[in-house]
Amino acid sequence: MQMHNNGVCVVQTCVVARGMAAAGARSSLTVAADMARACVTIDKQGRCRHMAHSGEMSRRAFVSTAAGVALTAATVGVSAHASESGAKDEKASAASDGATTPAKVDYDAALGEGMRGMPVADKGWPLFDDYDAPIAFEARAIPADEITANETCDVLVIGGGVSGLMAATAAADEGAHVICCEKMEKGRDQWESVGGYNSFSQKEQGIKVNPAEYANEIITAGAYRVRPENVWSFINNSGAAIDHMQDVLDKSGTGIEISCTNEESDPVKGEHTFLNTGATTWLLGPFVMDALNKAVADYEGIDMRFKTAGVQLLQDASGRVTGAIVKDVETGAYTRVDATKGVVLACGGYEMNPAMVEAWCRPEDVATASMSSTGTGSTGDGHMMGLAVGAGMDPLPHCTMEFGGGYPQNGQFFHAFRNGIYVNARGERFVNEGLMFNFVASAINTNAYRGAVWTIIDQSFIDAMAEKTGTDVMGTTVKDYMDGGWMVSADTIEELAEKIDVDPTRLAATLERWNGYFDEAQPTDDEYLRDLSKCQAFKTAPYYAVKTNSSFLVTVSGLIIDPDGRVLDKDEQPIDGLFASGNTSGGMFNDQYPRHLPSTSVGRAVTTGFVAGRTAAKDA
Repeated sequence: MQMHNNGVCVVQTCVVARGMAAAGARSSLTVAADMARACVTIDKQGRCRHMAHSGEMSRRAFVSTAAGVALTAATVGVSAHASESGAKDEKASAASDGATTPAKVDYDAALGEGMRGMPVADKGWPLFDDYDAPIAFEARAIPADEITANETCDVLVIGGGVSGLMAATAAADEGAHVICCEKMEKGRDQWESVGGYNSFSQKEQGIKVNPAEYANEIITAGAYRVRPENVWSFINNSGAAIDHMQDVLDKSGTGIEISCTNEESDPVKGEHTFLNTGATTWLLGPFVMDALNKAVADYEGIDMRFKTAGVQLLQDASGRVTGAIVKDVETGAYTRVDATKGVVLACGGYEMNPAMVEAWCRPEDVATASMSSTGTGSTGDGHMMGLAVGAGMDPLPHCTMEFGGGYPQNGQFFHAFRNGIYVNARGERFVNEGLMFNFVASAINTNAYRGAVWTIIDQSFIDAMAEKTGTDVMGTTVKDYMDGGWMVSADTIEELAEKIDVDPTRLAATLERWNGYFDEAQPTDDEYLRDLSKCQAFKTAPYYAVKTNSSFLVTVSGLIIDPDGRVLDKDEQPIDGLFASGNTSGGMFNDQYPRHLPSTSVGRAVTTGFVAGRTAAKDA
């Protein structure tokens, strides 16, 4: 920890350096050997990594080999006596590239002391090997002479997605002067609806939701590894939050209205859609966000700034968060913002930061997944800023939101193909393909991790779809997939099996069993209990196999918060002046996001933003 100007501390994350300091006079090689023994043995391919958990072993840093540890130790010894010119070079580099690249941050070490490593197979995330994310977080102490301006507000909100906008407007409604910073041109808008309980719309439509059923659906979906107080805070505050969202939309003059969908098939009828958006597809988020941004632009008490990134939190001597350093991403200029009441971290998840995803998420959830998010702003800046000041975080591995069915390039998938059957590298079915996306995604991930997953259809399926739609969309799609290398065809099942490298006898048996279901008066899937009312037999050549993987949307684990949005430290105590919301916050999901409970993610974002902003504005 280094002192900033005016007695404010800037927290740095340097676990390896702390390890070297604790070693005292011991040699770098001795310390390296000790650290290497704390790491898992490298396999013959030199591939391994760790999933960190709290424990008694003091975890300094993880590197790939003992030699790498020795190099790290030696480097730390040198950097402790770095020359002034070296420091200047670092400043110049940071100013020129405008962001920290994934290679410059050790996301394992960021978890701090008191951690131990659990070895997991490292298959990487090949699709994003060369991905360059616009990461804003900076661990270095930013010198006073690099800060070009000082400003003051009551509440600083870092992040201008739907959660950040709800935090900013809620705080402003409490009379606070708010600065809201978003590092991108606009906040993330790839969503369709919002979930919640006891909204005006639900009451007006006479839709009754049992809050206990709602809470238990969420808790059960998280295998009871969630914080019930956070779940209940969402449920108890979501109605007011949705009503607040409607109030903000009313200020936009767009006429957009929130209405509960009341879908009969939903386990809990908490989903709310948006009327009068002008949208022609299911993707309503862009239209709603445009309206919210329009309202916020003229909102009393809010100073909205785009292309302005939060890079580092500020603390006083007591540990209270007193503001942050933000950065103009175009000019590279730093501004210090003192927030007298607090800072809300609403920076989203970290799905666009492959290095962080690989460090904190289950390997099989990402090794074969494709990315279907269109935004690039969610790079874990909020997580890292919180960890740097001692915040607690959801245990690893973190929860991801993934949908089943996607092809390898970008996760898009022609929905009609979902009426085919999925087979794994053994040539066998492994799931009820008609389950909700999250369940299918988990099944695909588990099977693709040990081989490949293919969707099987035939020519009669393609002909039926062309007849149903009255277009050649299937023919066009098939050509695109074939040209892209994601689809193959063959005149026999055995030939198809050879092309996808599965056992021909086993694949033929799988198709024979599937086709046999439709010989019965009442077709029944006696293996995975799929509803076959919209399915068919596959007996008409040519046969097709489509390479299939899950589609990774966002991460939904984060910093631990209390029911009022205050960030808690590792001892479960509030960090004064610090709040978090949306996908930067945690405590509500585990393992896989519960897509079968529609719009719980956006509902949480809206609700936790509303709660955190309101709490921050009221806190002394």
